[in-house]
Amino acid sequence: MNIVGSIRVLAPALAWMIAAAAWSCPASPEPVEKRFENNAWQFVWELKEAPTWLGVESAPIPASLQEYRDYANGQTDTDPFVLLARQRAVFEKAYGINDPSLEAFRLIERREVGRIANSSCLELMLMAEHLKFHPLNVPGSEFSARIYRKQSQLKVFASFIEHESMGAPGVAISLAQRNEIQKNAWQFTTFLHNHPFSFQNPYGDISGTVIPSDPDLVTFRSLFEAEGLQAAWITNGIHSARYQSMDTDRLLSTIGL
Repeated sequence: MNIVGSIRVLAPALAWMIAAAAWSCPASPEPVEKRFENNAWQFVWELKEAPTWLGVESAPIPASLQEYRDYANGQTDTDPFVLLARQRAVFEKAYGINDPSLEAFRLIERREVGRIANSSCLELMLMAEHLKFHPLNVPGSEFSARIYRKQSQLKVFASFIEHESMGAPGVAISLAQRNEIQKNAWQFTTFLHNHPFSFQNPYGDISGTVIPSDPDLVTFRSLFEAEGLQAAWITNGIHSARYQSMDTDRLLSTIGL
């Protein structure tokens, strides 16, 4: 094979390698602010290279997150659609196959609502921080984050809890921070929270699904309408789902809201 032919054969592989290098996740910086408020740790990050942080995760994976993923994969098949089907089966047994809440599962499983994919670099960073408080991402351990963007910059306000609590903790943003966000036209791009697994659940509902609960959907709608939110994300630390306003409306319509 001549040199030109060799280059043509290698070109796709070289392009993939260059792209992978370009999208490597940045090293996780320290937050610019840490404070304890509303019974939770409130962290703030200011990040550059927004497209990279919001892009699909790539190596290296933080050791704590890799350990958690190995643990979860050792417990069950963590394919997001397998998890949805498994939880739907639990709910069908409990409530009957005609229960209105099950339509949300079917819409997501048919890929008619939302989008499920690998996590982003930013989710990887936040999950690694969450795992410092709850290494196995167990029931009652949720975090939440508000992500604002201005061109290539991000402001990330995240809330983490040390104790067990049902539901994600509220993100506390000071009045001065809110004024700065509004004054400088930062866009509220993403509201993120996690759904932990429950491998010890006696009823077989191991959770870890990235389907929004009814309270999640009500929160999403409020943020879309009142604060101009662009997307709501849910992650289990392995895969994530992205929901737009129209997705939220369609899912709420299945339960008459």
